Amino acid sequence: MASLLPKFAPLKRIPSRAYSAQVAVSQKRLPSEETRLTTLDNGLSLYSVENQSPVSRVVIVTKAGSRYETGPELGASHLVRCMAGLRTKNSTSFGITRNVEWVGGNISAAATRDHLIYTLECNRDYVASTINFLNDVVFAPTFKHWQIDDIMPKLNRELAVFQQNQGALLMEALHQASFRGGLANSLFVHPSMIGKLKSDILTNFHKDNVTGPRTVVSAVGVDHERLVHIYKKCEHIGRSSTDDGKPSRFNPHGGEVRVDFAAPNTMVALAMESSGLAKPQDALTMEVLKHVLGMSKARVPFSELGATRLGKAVLATKPANPFSIGAFTANYSDTGLFGIALAANNNDIAVVSKAAIGAVRDLGKGNISASELEAAKNKAKYAIAKRVSKNTKTARNTAIQHLTQGGPQSYEKSISMIDAITSADIANVTQKMSRVKPSMAAVGKTYNVPHLDELLQ
Repeated sequence: MASLLPKFAPLKRIPSRAYSAQVAVSQKRLPSEETRLTTLDNGLSLYSVENQSPVSRVVIVTKAGSRYETGPELGASHLVRCMAGLRTKNSTSFGITRNVEWVGGNISAAATRDHLIYTLECNRDYVASTINFLNDVVFAPTFKHWQIDDIMPKLNRELAVFQQNQGALLMEALHQASFRGGLANSLFVHPSMIGKLKSDILTNFHKDNVTGPRTVVSAVGVDHERLVHIYKKCEHIGRSSTDDGKPSRFNPHGGEVRVDFAAPNTMVALAMESSGLAKPQDALTMEVLKHVLGMSKARVPFSELGATRLGKAVLATKPANPFSIGAFTANYSDTGLFGIALAANNNDIAVVSKAAIGAVRDLGKGNISASELEAAKNKAKYAIAKRVSKNTKTARNTAIQHLTQGGPQSYEKSISMIDAITSADIANVTQKMSRVKPSMAAVGKTYNVPHLDELLQ
């Protein structure tokens, strides 16, 4: 039974100080290794950083995003992602789930228009066994017809959520307006294609795209020699290096897509072509420019929205209702988008859209102070530092940079490239924005939204 007598304050402090002293004496900093790279005979690239983390992260990135879909395959990337974790050539769905979750691990799948991304997170003591299940999921799926039937509830649920997400619909419409080619393909299967993507289509899509030369394995908290040993024995990894790239080019004539959507606010996005990840200096310049114009923080109370260039320009028009506006980037391997996205009441959308265009044009005249540029650089540096501080994102970015740039770029190099950006670089980009006809998308009650030629007058 616990004593009801209160302890004297000195007696409370003595044990806690003694325990903390013991812990402090026993702590030792384990060494962290540099990033190591090995390329196997089948073309598979293996990156690892042994930082002695108690949780290991293994990320597999492969060039099998929606941009690589042909006409009969539209939506195949979405189905392949949804089927991650089902029966493979070596493991049952129950076996994968039980063995990974038994050790507290987790396997997830995500997709971009460029890549399919698979992630394993688990205790480092069990990574050697759980990684085999990750490899089964990525390299040895079976795509049986009954498995396609099994994922229909999940697929329909994701489509239903997507179709009710106004922001996601806006980005899909913007990509359709902006690109000709693979990047115009949706991240989601169209309802008309459900039932048409049979087992043989998914098998061929996987066989053509998930191969050694098109795939990178990136790990954090894993011994490199152990990683190499595992993948040297891994079967079912194709050796094909065929990569036609499915090139996409920006629509030079300024495409426009308008989608009617029942919502109290209307969303509009305008975008121009950016350089993409293949040119990191240009991509970082766009990142700094994004912070110069300002990013939307409307979902955060007491945000800085009213202090940004875009926010000030809209506030000067004295809108009657709340609004949200900010700059964004969407970078891909060979190209990308830089633009502004806004949301406003249907009665204010025309005025807000014109004010946003005016703010961008004003920046193109070189009206930027040294302090404003320095603040934008610091925000861009913070965004990069935040990404590299997370092990999973570090592993993912390492793999993506290998596939898009030929190798990972260090944090220090990114910072030095940002420091080299001048106000003249920002002015050159914004002047180009004034000369190039952008693409446009609108989702909501679009009858008050100006057309593209009206905005650019």
